[in-house]
Amino acid sequence: MEQYSWTDGTAVYGEVTVADSWNEPECGGEFGYFTHYYYAEVNVWCPPSSTGFDDDESSEFQGGGIASAYADATIVAPGVCTVDLLAWIFCDFESEYIAEIESTTQVEVPPVISATGDTIWYFDGSSPSGYPISVDLTSDGGSATTWTVTAGASLVNLSTTSGAQTTVTSSGTTFSSAVGDIRITATANGLTSAAVSLTSRVPNELLPMGATTTCDSVYGYLTEIQYVIRDNLLDPMPSPVGVSEDWTTGVVADYIGTNWRRGDPTGVTIPGSSFVDRIGGEAVGVGFIPEPACAGPATPVQHWGQEWYVGSETPGQGRSVQTNTLQKYQEHAEHN
Repeated sequence: MEQYSWTDGTAVYGEVTVADSWNEPECGGEFGYFTHYYYAEVNVWCPPSSTGFDDDESSEFQGGGIASAYADATIVAPGVCTVDLLAWIFCDFESEYIAEIESTTQVEVPPVISATGDTIWYFDGSSPSGYPISVDLTSDGGSATTWTVTAGASLVNLSTTSGAQTTVTSSGTTFSSAVGDIRITATANGLTSAAVSLTSRVPNELLPMGATTTCDSVYGYLTEIQYVIRDNLLDPMPSPVGVSEDWTTGVVADYIGTNWRRGDPTGVTIPGSSFVDRIGGEAVGVGFIPEPACAGPATPVQHWGQEWYVGSETPGQGRSVQTNTLQKYQEHAEHN
């Protein structure tokens, strides 16, 4: 007898085949011939689903008889499915069977998790479009499901540890050090699912890409300081995102008698990961001290504290990624 049982995750299957063998009990008969009839049956039980059932039979004179059966049951919920594989050998349809073969196997069907994504972002209260700040997990184990963070527990919070669905958010304190280092499983009916892997990301730093200064007829000079925003895994931001600045100190005068002004902090949504801070001198020819220029010695005029945020155009909102001193000179500007 050949027998098989297996699952593909959506259904459980069983199959049995029994064929004539000279080692089977003799039926006697005229001229010593063997007259064997075979009957095979398969039952698949996957509570709480309905039972799958199928059977077949055949008979042959002097051996050669074969019977096979196949059955399957659709998986309705995680659990342990039972597959009964049976076969009987008869001398004729009217007699009692002379041999019985029976095998029972169990196929474990763990719960399956579906996820709305694989990445969780954190912007310290902001939620820019294109950056999911949560991932919903759903178990086909239903309300009997319990959820466990098996790796990266300090990186995430679960909205609940029981029930068919849970929402995963960033802890806001520690973040992934590698892609997929957060793993979460679902357990239902005593069986545990394969882990779903998630990654926690956060804007982390501004990578300097250089600075240039050109002459400007309105403000004497225009300095452009370029940055690339990278996350905690050193990848550039993948989608448009808000960037803003804020002032962390008052203005400190470096040049005696200066009356240069400081503007308000601003923000903008950038199309990718790169942005430029454009810093002008002061209005030319209207009496500001000192008169801005685009050449000459680096004469300090004023400086103040500056902080950069990613996730919002509103100054001071989003994730802080850098603090620096904005230093204005008579003929250029710097971030120190």
